[in-house]
Amino acid sequence: MKIVLLTQYYRPEMGAPQSRLYEMLRGLKDLGAEVSVVTAMPNYPEGRIFKGYRGKFSIREEVDGLDVKRYWLYASNSRKALPRIFSMLSFSFTSLFSLGFIRRRKPDILIVESPPLTLALSGWILARLSGSKLVSNISDLWPLSALELGAMSKGRLYRFLEKLETFVYSRSAAVLGQSQEIVDYISAGGHNSYLFRNGVDYSRFADIPVNRIGGDRKAIVYAGLLGVAQGILNLN
Repeated sequence: MKIVLLTQYYRPEMGAPQSRLYEMLRGLKDLGAEVSVVTAMPNYPEGRIFKGYRGKFSIREEVDGLDVKRYWLYASNSRKALPRIFSMLSFSFTSLFSLGFIRRRKPDILIVESPPLTLALSGWILARLSGSKLVSNISDLWPLSALELGAMSKGRLYRFLEKLETFVYSRSAAVLGQSQEIVDYISAGGHNSYLFRNGVDYSRFADIPVNRIGGDRKAIVYAGLLGVAQGILNLN
């Protein structure tokens, strides 16, 4: 099977989707799949394109045996909404130039990582023009998350993004969700949705000693980003 992944976030950046998607592709490659990646110039979290990638519109490289094609984007880590939106839109546009790269690979499946939601639309266009099936991998619900965070109101833009979300889901051969809540939300709209949780490589932790906690005490560990979206303001 031939697979192309379309994502704005990938190694050598550090972050949850970067690590999760890399491990997923490595696992698919180990199972015999031919895997390629279309992604942006690395820039996260500094909001500036890394050295060695600057001043280029596109670059092709091999990362741990995977064929990777990168395209320019407007890099930004601004707290303001407009620069961040422009950053997402810029890669959603430049990624369309990967059509020739994708067609030469003749993929059976094109997997697109969302958010950003606009990249999912680019994924649909590229899948349609390359004759491959679209699989949407949803790690966060947009625009619902923006609404719940108070970053967006139920105006025209929200309704437009809702329609775009429904459009992408309905055109996908399958939709993957990283949590049961995401899957339930997508399935409620009548779309084919499957739970695809983040994995753990047990071989990396086999020799770690376990320290038992006696009595009724419990230890709670959270690994990942801790910000407004994770309810940090509710912690005492």
